[in-house]
Amino acid sequence: VELANDPDPLVVESAIHALSSISGGDTIPMLTTLLKSQDSNLRLTAAQALGHTKNAAAVTPLLIAIHDSDEVVACTALSALEETQASDSYRSRQREVSGEITNGLKSCLADSRWRVRAAAAEVIGKLSIGKLAGDLRKLLDDSDGFVVKSALTALSQLNATPESKQLIALGKHQPSLQGDAVEMLLHSESEETVKTVTELFDSGTADTQVAILSAFLRRGISENPQTDEGWKP
Repeated sequence: VELANDPDPLVVESAIHALSSISGGDTIPMLTTLLKSQDSNLRLTAAQALGHTKNAAAVTPLLIAIHDSDEVVACTALSALEETQASDSYRSRQREVSGEITNGLKSCLADSRWRVRAAAAEVIGKLSIGKLAGDLRKLLDDSDGFVVKSALTALSQLNATPESKQLIALGKHQPSLQGDAVEMLLHSESEETVKTVTELFDSGTADTQVAILSAFLRRGISENPQTDEGWKP
């Protein structure tokens, strides 16, 4: 704890890592104090260390850190927040996500920084927060492709497939994500979906067609033979 106040930043970082491993009574308050440091690297290291403690007491300071002025620190705090929800070092199961964590992540989805929005979407998917599926769907219209990709992945983890029209529009708006959009469309067994994907394939470029075929490969064989039969043409 005394070394956490050392004038040498490298010494402080080493002390922080040691504190996160010890998880003593003074650890959380000391790391919380370091989150207010003027040095963004120290704030980042403190956020990481708070996550490593897997201590529920670390949630409150991390919910403040996810709004840090430095987006790298904010994203690190989001990852650390997800880490605190593991019940043990092997992550065999997760703690029930509290309302304050859900609200904190929801606010990050509206952050002006794309990295923060993407990181928040990723954490929501990993923590299986179904309440935020509607907010994730709104991100499918985001201007940043990486954010859209993160939202799609999270929605897939939540088994919350967007409507076909939204996925089709997404594929046209973000050509690089057309394969991902089609992969989610393939979960639908309707004739309309078969017709829509076939039209996308016939009218698409070679890259589009490869993306669609790759989506079929990732999807694998359906449990319903009739569904696969409809795709054969």
